[in-house]
Amino acid sequence: MRVLKRAICAAVLAAALCRGGGDLAAQPALVREDLAIPSTRNGGAVQLVALALRPAGAQARALAIVNHGSPRDAAGRRRMTTAQYESQLRVFAERGYAAVAVLRRGYGSSGGAWAEGYNGCADPDFAAGARRTANDISDAIAHLQTLPWVDRTRVVAIGQSAGGIGVVALAASPPEGLRAIVNFAGGRGSRGPNDVCFEDRLVTAFAAFGRGASLPSLWIYAENDLFFRPELARRFERAYSGAGGRATLLVVPPSGDDGHNYFRRELRDWPERVFPFLRALGLPG
Repeated sequence: MRVLKRAICAAVLAAALCRGGGDLAAQPALVREDLAIPSTRNGGAVQLVALALRPAGAQARALAIVNHGSPRDAAGRRRMTTAQYESQLRVFAERGYAAVAVLRRGYGSSGGAWAEGYNGCADPDFAAGARRTANDISDAIAHLQTLPWVDRTRVVAIGQSAGGIGVVALAASPPEGLRAIVNFAGGRGSRGPNDVCFEDRLVTAFAAFGRGASLPSLWIYAENDLFFRPELARRFERAYSGAGGRATLLVVPPSGDDGHNYFRRELRDWPERVFPFLRALGLPG
């Protein structure tokens, strides 16, 4: 595995200034690493590209693995890069996490064919697609837990959109060390604004993941999410919790012209909601 490293103290300084000054000495120096991660569970060994951002030093850190959504078209999937989530990684790294964003197979420059289809809207199997998302996430966690700067006993999985339902699926069969999940606007099957095919099947998929799921989870959806509106998100949560899952749903104020992008846009807002949840579980915050 080829690993490229470089310190990004300048970025830390810029972040401190953007927050309005503060104690610059208290801001941690961060290390940025590009990683290649092996994955096999979805059939065929491939390399997944990943970006890690973590405090400098040899200390093993709690792992925050950030999982992306899925553009509707194949061209959009191949245009994706890990740099799209660098700002979100920094939020976690500045709070003491080893933060990693992974591109799953079929996305960006990761290897392999896209594996997360759900048979399309003619006859969707949303649970199967989400489980394949979870497979790549699980492989990535297993590999990252072998690295000396990762505390294998303290892992948080964060996912947005397709990555959100992916981490919910992951919680149904969690890898060792996974302590919690955070689901930002999770779901599949959006064809256009406020148009989700076979909503009842999507709700049923969330119910399936709730059976036997014991990990605490935080779910965040914006009032103006045009992919998965709040009413539908509440149905997801009721189905999941009703089947035995542990979920806290937050519906947050509107964000921009489409709240589906809340995680990527509202870098000042969501940390105030996410880190109290994680601190209550004994994780950094």
